Amino acid sequence: MSKDHEYVIEKHGIVPVDYSCTGVVENFMKLTDGLQQFLEMKHGSKLSDMSVITNYMSNVGLLQKYGHQIFGISGTLGQQQETATLQKIYEGITTCQIPSFKRRKLFEVEGVVVKGEDEWIDKICAVVTAQTNPTPYRKERAVLVICEIINRAKVLHKALRGKVPNRRLYINNNMDNTATLNQELEAGEVIIATNLAGRGTDLKICDSVNKAGDVKPLEETKDISLLSRMLSENSESYIKIAKGVRDALVAEELTNYLEREIPKIKKKAELFSYYLGILDELHKSQNNKPADSELSALNEFWGIWLLKDFTENDSVEELKRRLSAHLDKARKKVRVRESPSSNLHHYTVFGNELRKNGDLAASIEMYTKAIQEDRCWAAAAYYNRAFASLTHQDGRQDETCMDKALQDLQNALKSVDLYCEQIEFTRRYSTEQTAEYQHTDSVPRIHSHIEARYRVLRLFKGNIDEAIKKWSRPEAWVEI
Repeated sequence: MSKDHEYVIEKHGIVPVDYSCTGVVENFMKLTDGLQQFLEMKHGSKLSDMSVITNYMSNVGLLQKYGHQIFGISGTLGQQQETATLQKIYEGITTCQIPSFKRRKLFEVEGVVVKGEDEWIDKICAVVTAQTNPTPYRKERAVLVICEIINRAKVLHKALRGKVPNRRLYINNNMDNTATLNQELEAGEVIIATNLAGRGTDLKICDSVNKAGDVKPLEETKDISLLSRMLSENSESYIKIAKGVRDALVAEELTNYLEREIPKIKKKAELFSYYLGILDELHKSQNNKPADSELSALNEFWGIWLLKDFTENDSVEELKRRLSAHLDKARKKVRVRESPSSNLHHYTVFGNELRKNGDLAASIEMYTKAIQEDRCWAAAAYYNRAFASLTHQDGRQDETCMDKALQDLQNALKSVDLYCEQIEFTRRYSTEQTAEYQHTDSVPRIHSHIEARYRVLRLFKGNIDEAIKKWSRPEAWVEI
């Protein structure tokens, strides 16, 4: 993945970009399958937690729930292939072209195909310069350059430096775009944008620009860069061939989307609705007050099931049957305080809830299950089991219990040390990857994040060490 193409770096971290459709920076979206975390390490950003997708509601599924009760949706229909695909997805939908209330003043000239990127940039700069300079028959014009990706917009912005003094970038919805959207576009000015400029953006044009022939738009043509390397002339026939190839590629992509992606989306949406029904039953059976730990365990199980057991070729009925059988087993495990996904964290949470409710014996059992799942990473379970065991003695100094609690604390200390080793390994690896910070005084956010984790673990180790030291003073056992 490329920076300023599929993602951008913001103050709050790595953010994906919907560059192919809208150009919008998706602030509330994260990349899946560990890709988000690897990019964060690469650029020295704070590491986010990995999670599974548990809520699955697509735009297609949402609109289909309304059936024939949707009226008056406006938007760009696109080419005939897009319109046909839309009508196949939403049965019974009809489309029409609404005439604009103003006369369309756009005059489209023939496109130009060049051999390489350098020549392409030079050609764009020449056209922009020609349009922003006056001629004997017109005054200066304004220019709007629309690029597919943010990186190309930045390249063109840099290439026009010294040639066009008044340039604006409109590439990121996280930026302050007040100057671009609210101020009038003057003659000789150039806006270099991504697809953001095509999402209902109304640019304000001054009178002098209108008199000079309005704004000159330049748009980067998609999907024909490979073909352009094979074309040696800028003839009209070659450009028509390139556009024909582009349309054929779009038609093939839409067919694949209709035949493969749409059925997959519908199946996952139906499975999600079925799972919501199971959750509804759980709420009703517990007077709408199910334990948060139970919901968390079930949600995680459902997300992992969708990730591992979902298959495109099986029917919805078969998938529902398998999901129902697996969810029944998961609910039975949750009822007896077992983790359906063998996650030791859930056992620790179950134990904490039981300890708060005063059921110390049951909480000790939960901590023991967490330790049995993975002794290496059970620091919290060891520590809490020692605390629960001592509390369960109610002040009685049982030597066997005290020895077991001491052993639990020592094992908790070893587990915390292992956590520290893994964090140090992550820090060393991330330092090797964050090359842009190696020759600067700035500290990457990932290092600050790791240091914060270290501080928490050091405090945890300090509490454990203090408890272990008290074993050397029998008079302090009651304090523990």
